[in-house]
Amino acid sequence: MKNLKLGDSGRDVEVWQRFLAQIWLVELDAMSPGYFDEVTDRVTREFQVENNLDETGEVDGKTVRLANYRGLMAAEAMVAKGPTRSTIVLWVAILVLISVLLPTIITPNTTLNKGGIALPLAPQLVPGSPPAPNCPGAFC
Repeated sequence: MKNLKLGDSGRDVEVWQRFLAQIWLVELDAMSPGYFDEVTDRVTREFQVENNLDETGEVDGKTVRLANYRGLMAAEAMVAKGPTRSTIVLWVAILVLISVLLPTIITPNTTLNKGGIALPLAPQLVPGSPPAPNCPGAFC
């Protein structure tokens, strides 16, 4: 977790706020989710005083280390993580690949030109063509 202070915002702030609520210092509803507001600052100072830390209002390395002993990791597990850059790149690549390949999969080549005569490969796929003949075996 990066250092946090009044005015910061983001996932780390939301994790910190959930931690403060988890240890019963404040109700989660009293803070602006994901925004280090005055309430979060006040409660952070209370946490620091209660645990004999310097009352700075900033979530610094010492504050985080102590919070880890008190269950900060559990609060972090409750806050959803956003997608990483590599995940986004992977999904974009997959979507591009699908958009390129999908038309060839859905629209098969329905005719085979043999000696200038177009023969349907799969009559049931060609609109308006007669149904395939019923053959008792594999060869008709």
